[in-house]
Amino acid sequence: LDGSGLRVDDGVVCDGTGAADGDTGGAAVVAAGDVARWWHPLYERHLRTEHWDDAGRQGEAAARTLLAGPDRADSYHELPYFWSDQYDVKVQMLGVPTDYDAVDIVEGDPDAWEFLAAYGRGGRTIAVLGTIPNRVYAYRDAITKRAEFPPKRPD
Repeated sequence: LDGSGLRVDDGVVCDGTGAADGDTGGAAVVAAGDVARWWHPLYERHLRTEHWDDAGRQGEAAARTLLAGPDRADSYHELPYFWSDQYDVKVQMLGVPTDYDAVDIVEGDPDAWEFLAAYGRGGRTIAVLGTIPNRVYAYRDAITKRAEFPPKRPD
């Protein structure tokens, strides 16, 4: 993309709707997936998440941006999520632990490979990592509402 007029900095830099920053010559240009760094309002930074789950959701948002036009496009603000199967263990991450200053096991036992860890920054919860299937979703509100760290266990 050198010379294209698009702003590239560890990926195509986009606003919260997926619209690419830079000189597009008046054309509507969006980017999604591994190549894109989208502005995330919760984390107040551009994120490049590089996981197919997020890429699919970004692609849908980018298509809506193209259809609605830049003035009527909605900002994409879903929490980044990824998972990876590591032999018998499914590891799931909800949120972004970048620049965390604290981590705490809030459920389970890491020695048994069944646990949930919370990440905090500045006394607030910013992400959770878990090996208990789908348990990370129970902490969505703790992350989006920046609950005190460590978060209380949801019932």
